[in-house]
Amino acid sequence: MILGAGIPVTRFAKHTPPRIGYQSLFDDATLTGDGTDIDNAFDWLTWDVWESDVRGGTITATLDEGQTANYFGVAGQDAYLVAGVITLQYYDYTTGSWTEAASIAPGDTHVYMATFDTVGSDRWRIVTTSATAFNVGVFAAGMYLELDRGCYGGFAPPRMAQTPDLLTNGSQSGALLGRSVVRSGFKGTFTLSHLRHQWVHNNMRTWLDVAQTRGWFLQWDPDGYPNEAAYAWTLSEPVVSNQSARYMQTTVQIEGIE
Repeated sequence: MILGAGIPVTRFAKHTPPRIGYQSLFDDATLTGDGTDIDNAFDWLTWDVWESDVRGGTITATLDEGQTANYFGVAGQDAYLVAGVITLQYYDYTTGSWTEAASIAPGDTHVYMATFDTVGSDRWRIVTTSATAFNVGVFAAGMYLELDRGCYGGFAPPRMAQTPDLLTNGSQSGALLGRSVVRSGFKGTFTLSHLRHQWVHNNMRTWLDVAQTRGWFLQWDPDGYPNEAAYAWTLSEPVVSNQSARYMQTTVQIEGIE
C-alpha cells in the first residue's frame, strides 16, 4: 500500500498481548519427591530455594481433582551452571503414561516462562536432570492470563529496564579502582488502556488480589521475545478507572528479576 509521495505503509501483524502467570496448580497439590526443602520452590519467594539431588530429581504433584495448565514458570535458578534441564510432565490417562508439557534448558540465570497448548490432569511432575545439584527459587504451572490489550508504547522491557545499585571505588586522584553490583533487578511501568469493561471485571480483580501478597510471571511480548520473561511484583495497588463508556484503564508499577 502506497500513500502520499511514494511512502510505503506497512500493515503490521497484530501482536499477542502480554501474558501473566499468577495462578499455579501446585498451590493445591500434595508435593513429594527428591531434593532438599521442596516447599521452598512453591512459596512464590526467591530468597529460599529447593536444592536438587546430585543428578537432578523429580517432584510429583497430586491433586484432588484435575486442573489445566498452559504455562510453566521457573525463577531464581542456577541450573545453567550444571547443564540442567527442567521438564514439566502430566499423567495422560488416555495413554497411561507421563507426557511432556514443556521443557526448559536454562542458558543463564534469567527467568523462564514456557507456554504450551492447554492440557489437564490430576497428576503432574517436574523432572530435572543435571551434572550435579542446582537450586530453584520458584516453580509455577497453571493457566496464564492474557491481557486484553498490549502495552508496547512507552513500556520498557524488563531486560532493558535494569536498576542496579552500584558501588564505585575510586582513588584520591580520581582513578577508577573498581565497580560492583550491590543489588540487581528492574523497575518499570506499563499503562493499560482501552480495556473492555467485561474483561476487567472478569479477570483484573483476581490478578490484583493475588499480586498484593506475591509475585507473578510476565511474558511481555509472546510473539517477538518469548524468551524474555520476568518474575515481577507490584509496587503499589493499581487503580482501574473508567476511560469511557466502553473501556477502562490503569497503570501498573512493577519491579522484579528477569
